[in-house]
Amino acid sequence: MIDRFIYYPLFFVFCRAREIRVFNLMFFWLLSRKAAQRYHGRLAKRLAYLAYLKASKHCPAYKDFLEHRHFIGADSAADFSTIPATDKEVYVKAYTAEQRCHYGQLPVRGVVIDESSGSGGVPTNWVRGPSDRRLIRHLLQMSLKRTYPGQKLFIINCFVMGPWATGMNVSMSFSDVALLKSLGSDLKKLENTLKTFGPHYNYLILGYPPFIKLFVDTITLNLKDYNLQLITGGESLSKGLEDYLSGTFRTMISSYGASDLDINMAVETAFSKKLRRLCFEQPGLCESLFGKRTVPMIFQCNPLDYYIERSSEGELIFTVTRLSALAPKIRYNLRDVGGVLSVEDVFERLKSLGLEDRIEEPQGYFPLLYVYGRGDQTVLFLGVNITISDMDTVLHGHKELYSLFHSFQMSVFEDEKANSYLRLSLELKEGVAQEDADRFNAGPFIFEALKVVNQEFRELSKVYPADRLVVETHLFETGPFADRGQRIKQKYIA
Repeated sequence: MIDRFIYYPLFFVFCRAREIRVFNLMFFWLLSRKAAQRYHGRLAKRLAYLAYLKASKHCPAYKDFLEHRHFIGADSAADFSTIPATDKEVYVKAYTAEQRCHYGQLPVRGVVIDESSGSGGVPTNWVRGPSDRRLIRHLLQMSLKRTYPGQKLFIINCFVMGPWATGMNVSMSFSDVALLKSLGSDLKKLENTLKTFGPHYNYLILGYPPFIKLFVDTITLNLKDYNLQLITGGESLSKGLEDYLSGTFRTMISSYGASDLDINMAVETAFSKKLRRLCFEQPGLCESLFGKRTVPMIFQCNPLDYYIERSSEGELIFTVTRLSALAPKIRYNLRDVGGVLSVEDVFERLKSLGLEDRIEEPQGYFPLLYVYGRGDQTVLFLGVNITISDMDTVLHGHKELYSLFHSFQMSVFEDEKANSYLRLSLELKEGVAQEDADRFNAGPFIFEALKVVNQEFRELSKVYPADRLVVETHLFETGPFADRGQRIKQKYIA
């Protein structure tokens, strides 16, 4: 109970001070220091508990959610993990947008309603109040300045516009700190913009990885004449795709976020990118850090606004710690698989493997968030999990084949004898004929390459023959790719 009378009034003052930009910058500077690492988790947890206290009293949906689960309450931050977790199915879809707001109503002004992309089904509406948008804008601008210090940027925003969260928030956040043109995901407009303004600008292009790849594959301009940098989001940038794009973009970073919570909750830094590369070179390090040899995306995250836990299933659970949030998110399971490590933890593992000299210490000691992607973005084939990242890496290894296709889907099916097969459906690029794809015998190559990137599949291949992998090709926007509709993100699991 002492927390309620001593700590939490102080934390409440701290939360209010964060509304003032200069204090926000000061707090981040303090938390980026090496000595602050030990306080990140405790600070975030206490802020999360404050957010829980407010939501449990003033948010109708959350109060009802707890009552239906007969939760009697958490007396202190130490009990935070006992609070029932929420997610899109049991919480967001069960209540209206108004019910999910503090005090059960939408303010009459200053609120922006976003839509999620619907990659997991029907699009969902998300509400963000003035304070939400102001802090997101501050964080985006601060991240931009830290990543590209002193650079005069021409930002081309290719995230989808309209009601979708990322495109609109990026436009609203960057309009007063850089030269900005927001195009949405329009290849012709992007090419025309580069052609019109010419190669003498320092371009920073923002977009989804599949769109960026299609842009590089189809543009008629000589991109080597241009100074291009890239920020991607929405889905992982695999090592294979990053290598593929490296000849076009001078720098590339990925941003992690979700419409459910916030955009840009975590971002790749020079340190996290070097660590990821080292994990590809040293599988033992990857296994030591993450418990398996599949390399995840690695970001550095914000311990002020988010408290991040890991469920017993390995899924990330987020709490937005801002008391000013219009619609609270308490212990929200995004269904992404991953975890959190401190920089100190990483260097202890590096030292134990004699690798501490392979990477220099970071500029900021923010926690490391590692993400494998959505837990449901994996195919279970004969007891082996095959991820989108696994298949993406494999396909990038066959340059001729990769140059022909636009997207892919994985699925599992059984024949009449109940034998299981892994189906890989490849969507050819627009204008590519079926005969062009037929000349490649892709199945054996993909089977052998999967053995390299997935250790469990390698063991499986000792028992099952290569014909258990079935590769199909489809013309552009036909077959399983015909109903793309309003979906922004690629659908990789059929």
